[in-house]
Amino acid sequence: MLAYQPPQRLVFIFIAICITQFALIQADEIKCIKGFTRDKDNSDCRDSKAVVWTCPTNQCGRDHHLWVPMKGCFMDGVPGTSSQECTGYNYGREGRYQCWTSGVDKSYFCPYTTSNVPFITCSGCSIQPPQGNVPSGNADSS
Repeated sequence: MLAYQPPQRLVFIFIAICITQFALIQADEIKCIKGFTRDKDNSDCRDSKAVVWTCPTNQCGRDHHLWVPMKGCFMDGVPGTSSQECTGYNYGREGRYQCWTSGVDKSYFCPYTTSNVPFITCSGCSIQPPQGNVPSGNADSS
């Protein structure tokens, strides 16, 4: 049975819940295992569970670079493989990574899995809100 709780205790519990929630959505360092895309100010980092985090681009990198090295990559319809410096990448349904390099409009496909892919890490990130149906604000009040 619930007992009477003094208001001070309820305020304390509320503050504890707020702090816990903030700690859960702010991460120290995110490993961008399933993907990384960037622009000038912010980057999207997909962790090993495909959760999308928004991170300041200047707090992302690998070995002081904003790219990861990938080997054995190929372009569809082009013979041979090559090594690439991928500035963006995503894990695809085919069990390989799609890689983008700066200055090239086409993408490469690289033979990595989530357990052996070289990845970028980011700090100062927050979870991106889920994308879904957003109310239009024009609800009928009748």
